[in-house]
Amino acid sequence: MPKAEKKQKAKNNEPTAATAQRKENQCSYFVESKRRFCPFLLSKSGNSLFCPQHSTENQADRAQCAWCKTSVFAKDLNSHTQRCNLRPTAPPSYFEKDVNIMRPSRPVEPATHIRDLSPSNLATLFEKIRASHTSLPSLVSINYHTPSTYPIKPDPTNTNPEQITTSKHKLQINSLLSRLSTLSLLSPSNTYVEMGCGTAEFSHHVNETVSTSNEKPLFVLVDRGVSRWKVKMDRGRFVKIKIDIKDFALDKCLEEQDGGDGKVTPVVCISKHLCGGATDLTLRCLEQYVSKGEGRSLKGILIALCCHHRCTFESYVNPEFFTEKLGFTSNEFSHLCYLSSWGAVKESISCLDDKATRSESKGEEEEDHGCALDETDNSADGLGGHFSGLNVDERRMLGRQVKDLFNAGRVEYLKQTLNFKNVYVEAYCDVSVTPENMVLMCSQ
Repeated sequence: MPKAEKKQKAKNNEPTAATAQRKENQCSYFVESKRRFCPFLLSKSGNSLFCPQHSTENQADRAQCAWCKTSVFAKDLNSHTQRCNLRPTAPPSYFEKDVNIMRPSRPVEPATHIRDLSPSNLATLFEKIRASHTSLPSLVSINYHTPSTYPIKPDPTNTNPEQITTSKHKLQINSLLSRLSTLSLLSPSNTYVEMGCGTAEFSHHVNETVSTSNEKPLFVLVDRGVSRWKVKMDRGRFVKIKIDIKDFALDKCLEEQDGGDGKVTPVVCISKHLCGGATDLTLRCLEQYVSKGEGRSLKGILIALCCHHRCTFESYVNPEFFTEKLGFTSNEFSHLCYLSSWGAVKESISCLDDKATRSESKGEEEEDHGCALDETDNSADGLGGHFSGLNVDERRMLGRQVKDLFNAGRVEYLKQTLNFKNVYVEAYCDVSVTPENMVLMCSQ
C-alpha cells in the first residue's frame, strides 16, 4: 500500500469526539490536534463538564496569555508570563536580520516550471548548458581533481574510528581531514567555524586532530535546527549557536567569545554537506566578517557541497556570473536548479525496477539532505519515456555540468571578492560513497 494511503487510513481510524473514551471526572473538551479529551479534572466549582482551563464559568476572573494563548486566572497572569515558554527573548548581539542576503541588481523574472517548456526550448536550454560548461576554462580557473589523482589518504589523525557512526562517514571525514592538512589549515591557533554543523561530528574529529594538552582551538558551531550531538564535546572549546546563517554576524559573535580583549585569531570555515543556498549565505557571511574590520584573518575554507537544487537566484552569491558571462536569465536559473538534481542519480536504473528498488537506490546523503528526486527523474525511460528526451546517463551528465556552473560562480566570487589565490573544486570521495562528492576549498 502506498505511504500516502497508509497515512490517510491511519488518520481515518483516529478517534473523534464521538468515539474517544473519557474517564470519570475528566474534562469534556476534545483536543482536535491530539485526538483526545483534555486530561485535566473537572472544575470543582459548579456543575461544569470542563476543567478550569476550558470552562466558560467565571471567565471574568480569567485572562489569556498573549504568547501561548493559555487561559489562566487573572491574578496569576503576571507569574505565568514570567515563565512562559513562548515568551519572546531579546536577540543575541550577533543577530542581524538578513545581513547575509544579497539583493539582485536586476528584477527577478517570475519562475516557470521546466516541464512547461516546449521540446524545442528545452533542447535549446540543454545546448546552452553544454556550451557554457565547455567555456568554463576560459572564464574562471578552477582546479578539478578526481579520486584517482587525489586519493583518500589514511587517517592522518589520532581520531578514534569507532566514534564515527558509519564507514561512509569515516571515509568522508578522513578525506576532508587530509585536505585540511594539505592546505595547512590544521592548527590549534585557528578558530574553526562550522556552518550547518548538525550533530557536530566533523568538528569533533577536527578537534581531536589539532588539540594539544596546552592549546585547544575555539569551535563555533552554527545551525538553525536543534540536533543532539552524537559525540562528547568535553574535550574542547565548543560554542553552539542556534541561528539562521542569513542572520548571522560572525564578527560580533567572535568578539563576544573573545571577551572583548581585541585578540583576533585566524578563522577557518568548515562544513560537511552544506545544503543549497546555505553555502552562498556562508560565503557572504565570511565576506561581511573580513570587510568589517582590519586585522581579521580568514585563513581558509573547506565546504563539502550539497543540494544545488535548493539554490535560488536571490541567495546565490554570484548571480552576475550567470546573467552577464553565461547569458542565463533568472527564470533559466530556476531551471538550472531543478536540473542540478539530476546529477545526484548514482547509477542507471532499469525501467522494470519497481518503486521499492528505486527508493533503495537513492543515496544516503540524498535522504539526509533532501536531495531525493522526482520519481520521473530518478527512473529510467519507461514506456512513455522521460519528458526531457534524455536517458538516465545523459541526465546525470547534464546535472553534473550544471553543478559545475554553480561551483564556478562561487570560485570566481572567492577569487575576486575574498582575494583567495588558491581555490579548488574537487571530488573528495567516490560517487559510490555519496553522489554529492564535491568539495570547495581555498587557502591564502
